[in-house]
Amino acid sequence: MLSACAFSFTTPSNPSLLINNGEKYISVNNVTLTLFAQDAVSMNISNSGYGAGVTEDYAASKSWNLDGVDGQKTIYISFINDYGEVTISEVITLDITAPVAGFFFISDQSNANQDYSNNRLVSLNILDGTDNFGIWKYLVTESITVPLESYVDWGNKPVTYNLQAAEGTVTLMVYVKDN
Repeated sequence: MLSACAFSFTTPSNPSLLINNGEKYISVNNVTLTLFAQDAVSMNISNSGYGAGVTEDYAASKSWNLDGVDGQKTIYISFINDYGEVTISEVITLDITAPVAGFFFISDQSNANQDYSNNRLVSLNILDGTDNFGIWKYLVTESITVPLESYVDWGNKPVTYNLQAAEGTVTLMVYVKDN
């Protein structure tokens, strides 16, 4: 009588690594990794290079902390089984530092670059703000609480603003967002 048995002696295959559902920018050090490798039994994850982490059982999802401060971060992972390993890496940009709006000047038809206006409709000339990765959008408002309103693309300057408050001193706030 003849009997046959089939065995597969393959290393893990089809590896994938997704950081925070594919986001390119994040503002916190903690991320969620979505992991896959066919036939993987264990894995080794690191912020500093392949094999530099602690080997642990394979899992499809993992909470992970990024090292350091703002900048591009690479996560390295090796998927392992008894027959070998396959490696993959992914890059994400960590941007913890909040952007800062630059100074702005108010002008209307009767005066330019002054701290006052005789008109409700004023023009604001917003000087460049600062951020490690560039300012993306801004919003001008009289509200001192961070608004949920629609922000405007940073390239659309100067902007006109219709003062809402009654006569007197009005404080304008410029809120900025980065990527």
